[in-house]
Amino acid sequence: MKIFDFATRLMSMSDKVWRRHANPWSVWTRIPLIFVMAPAAYSWKYLGWWAVLPLSLCFIWAYLNPRIFAPVKAIDTWASKAVFGEKIFTERKKKGHRIPLHHIQVANILTISASLFALLMILGIVLLDAWMTFAGTLGSWLSKMWFIDRMVWLYEDKKELLDLKEED
Repeated sequence: MKIFDFATRLMSMSDKVWRRHANPWSVWTRIPLIFVMAPAAYSWKYLGWWAVLPLSLCFIWAYLNPRIFAPVKAIDTWASKAVFGEKIFTERKKKGHRIPLHHIQVANILTISASLFALLMILGIVLLDAWMTFAGTLGSWLSKMWFIDRMVWLYEDKKELLDLKEED
């Protein structure tokens, strides 16, 4: 799916950024972001165009988060394995890595699921339907969490493919 390439390019994920993002503080402070972003977007009902401010802060945090924490020294936590599994997954075509089909299929299904729930969340925001917004947010988050957990499995299966340069 091209969405993985797009997301990696959008976030400018160099090896240095991947190492910083693998810090558990980065992962655990980014995981709840959708639960902040959805109400920030929904706040346009109350704030009008001023809602751009909290939403902008969410996007700024999403970009800065993988850059501000110290790089990991060891890949020994669920969070760091998840991040490096995602790195292996997103770079599979560029580096010619063979990834078992079951990982690719499940990752694609979970990405489609997260995207469809995100569309439901956006529709809820546009229609000012709090329950639709919440259902879309929760469904997207759960799909993404399952995807992240799947990346831990991929990391454990294919960690020998991980290629991190010391400097970019």
